[in-house]
Amino acid sequence: MVRCIAGSVGVLVWALGSAWTLVALAEGTTLQLKWDAPPECPSQAAAERATLALVGQLQAPYSAEIQLVPVGQLWVGVLRTGGAVRELRTTTCREAAQALIVILALAINPHASVPQDPLGAAEPTDAVRAPAPHGAPSVTANTPSARAPTDDADLRALEPAARIVRPEAERTRWGLALTFFGNAGVLPSPTLGAGLGIRYGSSKAYAELGVLAALPRSKELSDGTGHGGTFDWESARLTGALALPGPRWCFVAAGLDVGRLAGRGFGVDHATTGQSLWLGLLAGVRVRPVSTASVDVDIGLQAGMPLLRPVFGLDGIGPVYQPSWVQGWVDWTLVWR
Repeated sequence: MVRCIAGSVGVLVWALGSAWTLVALAEGTTLQLKWDAPPECPSQAAAERATLALVGQLQAPYSAEIQLVPVGQLWVGVLRTGGAVRELRTTTCREAAQALIVILALAINPHASVPQDPLGAAEPTDAVRAPAPHGAPSVTANTPSARAPTDDADLRALEPAARIVRPEAERTRWGLALTFFGNAGVLPSPTLGAGLGIRYGSSKAYAELGVLAALPRSKELSDGTGHGGTFDWESARLTGALALPGPRWCFVAAGLDVGRLAGRGFGVDHATTGQSLWLGLLAGVRVRPVSTASVDVDIGLQAGMPLLRPVFGLDGIGPVYQPSWVQGWVDWTLVWR
């Protein structure tokens, strides 16, 4: 009896779990389309069927909103997907609906197939559609203006006032980077400097290779003898940055410096120059307050650590300077593309 009850409970739990899994899978492939259009426009059900017919099975839930509004002799269509907004104007509601369905399908799946009449399969007849404005030619499903746009030429031909944006793949481009920086920790006192580099990447990630040089700084020994040294720093820097999730204006960055640190003694009879290889690691954050089609402005705040800490000294006198274990960097970078 106990075994029977236990077995029944197990079967019930398995059945409930299977049903819950099926529901979760079904919900995971749902197109959540908010449709706002007058009765003479295609129906929401037809729009959903046409969109799913173009993209196939959804891999995850997708939410979108389509609004169709008559304005004068034109129809204005608006598509909202996440934070993006697409807007267009056409002569009929059906044209606007078809164009927005195509744009939505391409946003979900950039490789979606685009037939000439996406709504044709969903609504075989064209009996319900917007009346032609006064003085405008009638539009049927077989006329070029009634079919869905299939390329950029078709999109431009819909209406001179149309504003349609196709989803585009993230582009990578080259740019020239001019950097001004401040540093504390490499030289005996805080210093300023500048650099020039080449950047390659996109709004999601980029890599930059450049050269930098700092203004020299001096240090005098505290014994009152006037002995000391003047130090300068130059380096090549390789930096990589990755945008944080969300708005693409904040990045995490890491870099490697390979250069030289040199010092020349003063206050002695025979001043000589000593130099050492400089190796340093950097990590920090960068923000991009300005970004246009041709110019980016970045501001960075980073911490650095030298892999080598050479000691500079004067013969017969003793050490003068050794770089700090930790350095601070702040920079302002202008990128032309």
